[in-house]
Amino acid sequence: MIAISCAIAYAIDFYHLISALTPDAEEEATSQLRLPFSSASLQTLSIVTPLMLFKLMFTFNDAPELFSGYDEVLQGMNRTPFFNDLVSLARAVWIACLIPLVQLLWRRHSKVEKKRHILMAVLTAFLANQLRATNIPTLIIFQSICFILTRRSDMNSSQISLWTLLLAHVSFFALGGTNGISSIDLSNAYNGISGYKPLPVGILLFVSNWAGPIYFSINGIITQLDRRQKMAPDAATEREGQVRGIEQEQELETKWDTYTQHVSKLTWFMCAAVFGVEMACCLLREHLFVWTVFSPKFLYVGAWVGGWHLVVNVIVGALIAWLLG
Repeated sequence: MIAISCAIAYAIDFYHLISALTPDAEEEATSQLRLPFSSASLQTLSIVTPLMLFKLMFTFNDAPELFSGYDEVLQGMNRTPFFNDLVSLARAVWIACLIPLVQLLWRRHSKVEKKRHILMAVLTAFLANQLRATNIPTLIIFQSICFILTRRSDMNSSQISLWTLLLAHVSFFALGGTNGISSIDLSNAYNGISGYKPLPVGILLFVSNWAGPIYFSINGIITQLDRRQKMAPDAATEREGQVRGIEQEQELETKWDTYTQHVSKLTWFMCAAVFGVEMACCLLREHLFVWTVFSPKFLYVGAWVGGWHLVVNVIVGALIAWLLG
């Protein structure tokens, strides 16, 4: 069941990349199921193939009991230098994920729908690379939730910010996260790294443990920008004689206003959460469990504020707002 669910998750990611990377002139050919001959399908295969191979060999070396009945085949693959080099396979996934992002920067004026599909597909591939194989099927549930919520046209900005906040925290615990130091998953912190390097290991450690919150946070920002794009007036309906430069300036201000309002709502919640935890630690500083319960919780709040909110919501969100504008 895990293998089938992983295959479905990769198939969904494959479909989104195909639909996003195929140029408009080739959309008719794509609809006729001639995908193997298009450049988009070859590029998508270059992303999905190393991702599947890496997770397959990594999981086989980490938990071989999950592959009962296929031991001989996988052991033969594991003896091959290409399949045995997990560091090179992980780096191949990173390089393959960077190529669509470079194309996205090169074609900033393409359709917003295509840019959104590229971002979410690359994000899903990268997060799947950092998750345990048993948690990858959960991405199907996350994708289904985002698909349902983004199709609703009656949601306002506050509602989008609210479900982003709620789903980010729910997904953290759904993927096995807790407020205890012992629950930190170190298994994917060294993907693509041959030795201990504090900064890359720390980044990958955060991504592997906060994969769910990162997914819903970036999806929430993209949904906010999509909502602004749908509410914006069509250029063909603008009055004649309007200066193009003024129009672009007004659109830019509206885009950053949407981003600022979304981030400010999340900031208010994080401030309240930090204040509550600090008050609890202060009032219960002489409690018996101050070092086993309150101290780890305080460290986790620091990771939520510094890593998830400041880095993902503020910095990465600003880059996405600029990229999708």
